[in-house]
Amino acid sequence: MKNLLLSTLVSILAFSACKNDTKLNFPALITSPYDTIIQLNSKQMLLSEPIVYGANIKDSLDFSKEFDYDIYKEEAPFEIYEKTDSVLIYVDTSYNDFHSNEMNKLMVIPSPPPKPSDSIYEYDDDYFNNVEFKEQWLKREKEHYNTIPVYVYNFSNSNRIISKPIVNGELFLQVQAKDKNGVWKPIEYNYIPGFICGTGHQDYLLEPKHFIVSTIKKYSGDYKTKMRVKFMSLQKIYYSNEFDGSINYSQFDLVKEVIQMNKRYSDSNNKNFDYKKKLIFLDF
Repeated sequence: MKNLLLSTLVSILAFSACKNDTKLNFPALITSPYDTIIQLNSKQMLLSEPIVYGANIKDSLDFSKEFDYDIYKEEAPFEIYEKTDSVLIYVDTSYNDFHSNEMNKLMVIPSPPPKPSDSIYEYDDDYFNNVEFKEQWLKREKEHYNTIPVYVYNFSNSNRIISKPIVNGELFLQVQAKDKNGVWKPIEYNYIPGFICGTGHQDYLLEPKHFIVSTIKKYSGDYKTKMRVKFMSLQKIYYSNEFDGSINYSQFDLVKEVIQMNKRYSDSNNKNFDYKKKLIFLDF
């Protein structure tokens, strides 16, 4: 634990030094068109579902352009998976009133109809290209949340693997806040289903001196505190820089979904259950 904390501190200090280094330029972010911006004032802990808006970004990123999924690399050399250094995460609060749509295709209604002989939904190109879906997509695309940009940066001179979750979101990333006792606690969680299929799973291959760009929701509430992002890749934990924010204190309380998962995966002798329980709050 002591070595992990020291490693995290060194990483954050190194990243702070990098940000002040004129040789490092953060990508310019261009927000997409919107009709509505929602300021989130949640009374409870929320599910973490971070979206990757761009990977291997260097100069700029236009949020209105479609994300290029070709950045997933299936056949990266095995030795790259052993390199977990040189990765830093930074929450950028310098943007005033930043906003993003915070959605992916599977968040858009209506759901596709089940097959007559099967209750399992099947999504295909025909469904995503139908008129009803496109209308719902365009409408939802302009409903934005107040958000804060988050960068994952590879400051090394070689490629690094960044883990992609099999379920719930496109990064292992959660928001934490300090309680009244100065203790860091999660205000977001991962939902971990009983069955997880990793068939066809792919990770990100992040190139040297490039960024993955994501966001976190900008919370509001009556409790002002310090906040940070907890991030995991290849079961190594990283922490972002701290920033000022506000939440509702009830966001520290465990929601029923978390309580049920803790109960479901309470058998610590079962390695699979133990791993799933750790995934809830990235307790590695």
